[in-house]
Amino acid sequence: MADSKSWFPKSLKKVNEHVEQFEDTELHPSLASAKFLCRDASDPSNKKEAYLRIVQQIPLVKGEFSDHVSREATQLTPPKLKAYQTPKDRKSPNTPKLLAWQQETQDTSGLVPGGWSTWIVFERVEGFPLGDKYGAGAFWKQLPDTQMTIRRVLIEEFSLAAKIGVLPADEGPYSALWNDKTQTIHFVGFQDPEFFEAELLVAPDVVYQLFNIDKPPLTRETDPYIVMLRAGVILGPDL
Repeated sequence: MADSKSWFPKSLKKVNEHVEQFEDTELHPSLASAKFLCRDASDPSNKKEAYLRIVQQIPLVKGEFSDHVSREATQLTPPKLKAYQTPKDRKSPNTPKLLAWQQETQDTSGLVPGGWSTWIVFERVEGFPLGDKYGAGAFWKQLPDTQMTIRRVLIEEFSLAAKIGVLPADEGPYSALWNDKTQTIHFVGFQDPEFFEAELLVAPDVVYQLFNIDKPPLTRETDPYIVMLRAGVILGPDL
């Protein structure tokens, strides 16, 4: 596997970052994670972009580390790395590919001397999410014919992903990317490999509900509460 250090951030601007800090490292390690857009510096002819995620162990909430915990931490494989290794091992065709990874031990200048630091490089999948945490807004903006195509492809890809057990831990419109050019769907947002146990096939109606594409969202014209307010059936603020 290629050395992840050959992949350099394309710019200093991070795509995103987050911190998970806990009181007990033995139950859950505290970590900081940042994602960058990157390219393979070892192959100038390769213009394809990828994502580089750097995950690093950080001190507990209390800011204390024992030698025992530090020794254990150096042997830990972060869940985020396992989350990309599992689809690769199962030859998943509809998830971002793991391109490179490297795990190191923090030196004496690190936030946690002896703690772990992991670089993960994975494919940047083209397309847009069907929606966000508020619903499948992007899906409902598509033409009816496109909606029908997305539903058909989603069922095909979801069934395949469920069969080999590589679905995201949290299925929703934000975890499915639709590529209009290739008419394909990729699943993203993998965090915890505990959810990668192979599953039974799910009925199409259930899949539609998981991704909020079963029925259009309510509007001022279709929301029963607003309709009754306008009709004077119930009292409320003027609309």
